[in-house]
Amino acid sequence: MIERAMSDVDHSFTIGLSTPIPLADRFPLREPLGMLAGRVVSVPVATLRVVKPPSRWSQLLRDDVLRMKPPSGRSGGETAPELEIPALVNTIEALLGTIRIAAQVQTATDRKEPGCPNLWADYLLVSQSYAAHLSLAVDD
Repeated sequence: MIERAMSDVDHSFTIGLSTPIPLADRFPLREPLGMLAGRVVSVPVATLRVVKPPSRWSQLLRDDVLRMKPPSGRSGGETAPELEIPALVNTIEALLGTIRIAAQVQTATDRKEPGCPNLWADYLLVSQSYAAHLSLAVDD
């Protein structure tokens, strides 16, 4: 639903959640967060910025989604993207459990040049039992 709400004629929005990886020793983590990110994120991780408090990840996700809205202000869905975000967060937490550690991920393949039309946002999400990679991308 959110992908439809965020897409426009020449504005393609995608969102993906990797297959959750079970935590061997559960929570609290016994391995460094960087090592866990290396196992969960499918491309090399350049940096991790831990979100504090962890519950703030949903607000950062909302900010990223709104930053990626179609420039025309129009969307392909029947509802505004910001109205879809709580359902997305609820779905993710229903799958993983309450997020206990969240980190914004910058991968080695991120392009941050000025004027680059493509945008990315990546998160490492860790619950008591699982870790997963949440990825947002826009291609114009």
